[in-house]
Amino acid sequence: GLKCLAAIDHDPAAVKTFKANIPNIEHVLEEDLTSFTPEDLREVIGSVEVHAIIGGPPCQGFSKVRKVDGTNNGARMVSDPRRLLYRNYLHFVEYFHPSIFIMENVPGIRNAAGGEFFASIQSEARKLGYRVHAATICAWQYGVPQKRERQLIIGTACNLPIFSDRKS
Repeated sequence: GLKCLAAIDHDPAAVKTFKANIPNIEHVLEEDLTSFTPEDLREVIGSVEVHAIIGGPPCQGFSKVRKVDGTNNGARMVSDPRRLLYRNYLHFVEYFHPSIFIMENVPGIRNAAGGEFFASIQSEARKLGYRVHAATICAWQYGVPQKRERQLIIGTACNLPIFSDRKS
């Protein structure tokens, strides 16, 4: 029941694939969110209200499988500026203030850098006025054709029910 107003990715191959698989989205943009701002997006989509923002920063800075150039935790931890891209995501959340946001990533985000980024994301989202719930889900149980776990960080406006992954 949602209408996608725009889809944004920095990777040209991802944008091409998205357009091929979901051709009815009017605004599929190849942009770098470190320079493309919420104000820029507002110009593209117009004054329409944004009810949800769904996405997330690149997973490489949080992945548990990183081994070649160092790791994302512990003694071999390497600096990775992609870990800070969650701030750009939250800047869009702050600007549009949707009723709900869903940030998706790998489960390794919980422990990367000793959990520093995981805690910061939730804390910063709460400062923006959201109730925040983190849940690790099995993607295939939600219709995704992948047998992987995904880490969700879900923010809901205070007048909405909070997401729960508990089975009732």
